[in-house]
Amino acid sequence: MSTPSLFYRAIEHVLRNWTALQMCVKQGSGGRESAAKAEWLIGATEQWLCENSGVHPEELTEFYQDVFWTEFDTEVDDGSLSLVAKTIINFEAKIERGLGAEVEAVIRDAPRVVLQVVVAPNDDDHSATAAVDDEEDGGEEASSATHEALCTRCEGEGEDMEVDEAPKPEDDDEEDGWTTVKKAGKR
Repeated sequence: MSTPSLFYRAIEHVLRNWTALQMCVKQGSGGRESAAKAEWLIGATEQWLCENSGVHPEELTEFYQDVFWTEFDTEVDDGSLSLVAKTIINFEAKIERGLGAEVEAVIRDAPRVVLQVVVAPNDDDHSATAAVDDEEDGGEEASSATHEALCTRCEGEGEDMEVDEAPKPEDDDEEDGWTTVKKAGKR
């Protein structure tokens, strides 16, 4: 097996540290093959950029947008699509200008992102649904502290909660015009 090119390693570095892509893989948005699709994307990006000179970041952004939609059933709206595309196009330009050592240094020295998903304990709390921590900055302690804070905050909630168990109306027509279809009983 041959050693991957510097450009392949640069693309791999960017995509493996891309939170949106890693969340799709971790959540299985692309089905059982999510990890394989993410791996395929590295090679597909390299091949497409090598076969087509002068690709603009906007074109690569559109490519990634299409891949996320078709392969991971996901729409990325956080601005990272264009940032990732620009980064990869910049790496390509540096390598073409003979600045491979600079790209190599970025790959070597950049921190690795470790994605840790923390689920909020209650649906009303949207402030801590996901945490992304850098491994070198004590990601485990931060995640653990976040988890402990979430768990401590919720202790005792629900103990004094009263639940109104009003009978549901038998009418299947809802106020919004939809009809609720119920599962038939055993025959």
